[in-house]
Amino acid sequence: MKHLDLFAGIGGFSEGLAGISQAVAACEIQPTSRAIYRANHPGVPIVDDIKAMKGDAFGPVDIVCAGFPCQPWSVGNRQRPGPKGLDDPRGAIIWEMLRVIREASPKHVIMENVSGIKKFLPHLRTIFNREGYRLKWKDWNLHHDLGLAQRRRRFYLVAWKDGTMPFEFPKPKPGRKQVLHDILDLHPDPSYDVPAGTWDYWMSKFWLTGRGTVSFCPIVNELHEPIFTFTKTAGSDARRFLVSTPGKERPRRLTISEIKRSMGFPEDYAFPVSRTRALQALGNAVSPVPIRLIGQAIQAA
Repeated sequence: MKHLDLFAGIGGFSEGLAGISQAVAACEIQPTSRAIYRANHPGVPIVDDIKAMKGDAFGPVDIVCAGFPCQPWSVGNRQRPGPKGLDDPRGAIIWEMLRVIREASPKHVIMENVSGIKKFLPHLRTIFNREGYRLKWKDWNLHHDLGLAQRRRRFYLVAWKDGTMPFEFPKPKPGRKQVLHDILDLHPDPSYDVPAGTWDYWMSKFWLTGRGTVSFCPIVNELHEPIFTFTKTAGSDARRFLVSTPGKERPRRLTISEIKRSMGFPEDYAFPVSRTRALQALGNAVSPVPIRLIGQAIQAA
């Protein structure tokens, strides 16, 4: 099989489909994500703007993947003033995605987004029905449903063309569920340690709001629990992803390798960018593990 990778990020879709489908082209607007994608999927042409992407320019494809922007549907965005969902310019980009799908005419479409998109799912189903596709979705948590060491809840949507065998989501069998302790580096780089001055500053800024919620509080992940959802914001904010280090007074930051493992990326997945850029890109990434399960189900149909 062959696929187009829209809003490709660092390549979670294409990594998940490795051995199942070959990427013939990708589309990604962020330079950092393009650099990471290119390093891990060499030879795949990358278009930087969805508006310039032509679905029929790369030959017949079986699948279109799309990790379309999640910000318009996110909890954080719902709490801010301004347009939401399809009224947000970032949400309206879905019309460009549909144009590419119409031009490519794949048998299947695989999409991923945050849980906030749930309220818009009936609307999306109507849109896809008009395009000649049926649509199903599944709410999966990387830890609870798939056994990875991160609490990351995402919605996975699969559309199939009328006349194609109806798609059924597989039932994951995670076995033993990983926790933070399972993914730690044996010898983390000392540069991930939190300096004494930084830690003292964080502690001096710690306070409780009148509603009883914590503000400016460093979050130390428990060794025998999965880590919290790692987001792009978390990639920029070192306070939020720390781990206790035996024998040391202060915790350290989680490493790129540890975050990568918590999402199911292989050990040799390359990040030829700065640490901060790599962590921000990981916060926006699609885990390859659920995509592999979906791809295998499509392949077996």
